[in-house]
Amino acid sequence: MALQQTVRVLCHFSRGGFAHERKFLIAAPSGGYYTGTAYIGYCFRTDGTPLPPEEPPPGEQMEGLLTARVIGENGSIVTITVPDGGVCDISANLIQDGLHVPV
Repeated sequence: MALQQTVRVLCHFSRGGFAHERKFLIAAPSGGYYTGTAYIGYCFRTDGTPLPPEEPPPGEQMEGLLTARVIGENGSIVTITVPDGGVCDISANLIQDGLHVPV
């Protein structure tokens, strides 16, 4: 995987504190989750279509894809940076191939 490549990562979304913000949870390789917030423009349904403003409903979670950038790779572990500026290591199998990622 190329460094600085923009990818989409499997995650779970819930509503954020603002109308166009979503909280995301990304599974960590050693267990637990990385969590953060992202502008809805970086959030997609699992089929690659943009997440509409009404999803997910308040109080619920849904599976989706978060735009991220690859900044490192070590075997099956990929280091990414997420829209809120956080950096995390994830399992490479969370990266979805074959989806066009607008930047």
